Amino acid sequence: MKNFTRLFVLLLAGFCVCAAGMASAAEPRAITFQTRTMGTTASLTLVAPDSAAVADLAYQALLSLHHTDSLMTNWTEISETARINRLAGSETVLLEPEVNRVLTVAGEVGRASEGAFDITVEPLVRLWGFLGGEPSVPSAEAVTAARVSVGWPHLEHDATAGTLRFLHPATRIDLGGVAKGYGVDRVGEILHDAGVTNALINLSGNMIALGAPPEKEAWTLGIMDPEKRHDYLGSITLRNQAVATSGNYFQFVMHEDTPESQRYGHILDPRTGWPANGMASATVWCWSNRPPATCK
Repeated sequence: MKNFTRLFVLLLAGFCVCAAGMASAAEPRAITFQTRTMGTTASLTLVAPDSAAVADLAYQALLSLHHTDSLMTNWTEISETARINRLAGSETVLLEPEVNRVLTVAGEVGRASEGAFDITVEPLVRLWGFLGGEPSVPSAEAVTAARVSVGWPHLEHDATAGTLRFLHPATRIDLGGVAKGYGVDRVGEILHDAGVTNALINLSGNMIALGAPPEKEAWTLGIMDPEKRHDYLGSITLRNQAVATSGNYFQFVMHEDTPESQRYGHILDPRTGWPANGMASATVWCWSNRPPATCK
């Protein structure tokens, strides 16, 4: 674990700091810190008189995202998720407490969504090439074969004991649908414990808005148009709220064998094995200090 920490320190040592606008050093201003993690750029905007006053806090907050990535990524063989996928098909695995916490919440969401959200989707994600491969449209037979190991009944998760076992040898988990949200929540907790009241956390569309920027009543955020990626459908204002947006406009595969080159997005329906249809983008927001049932 010490080696991981040293690696994250080196990765984060070069994070970018940029002040929004010109202001007197005595006046609070929006200061943005950035780091690369989870395959994207994370940004943390703090309201403070100068960057030096909040640099250490920003460093610790963004470092926590690298820690989350080390636990939940499927893009390396040395993460906690990779260890689980390696062992849980043949033995009961003791989970890291944070992963156990995420699995518990993921199970609740999976049941509430009637299986639309399912962390055992990994074999399907890999089959479609969205994880460690070249995206391509698989055959219907291959999809059917992969679905045999997909589904919550294949997981034996004891949240109290903090253990997990796969009941099918080919079952694998993918926390990509929840890891970024958990990472942003952790940053929010760090800021709350430090007494921060005005901040904006953004990790690839997973965001928490605390308070407001200087001389504003709330943070204003644009919702991207899924058909015109450089345009916006509209905007929302947030104050002490969280928001997440996901769509099929960044990761997809084109099926050239159809008359009109059908586009298949990376968000898969575990119940069918095929990309979710009927919606190009979805945005969910809720109060950051209230239960998920209040989200819209």
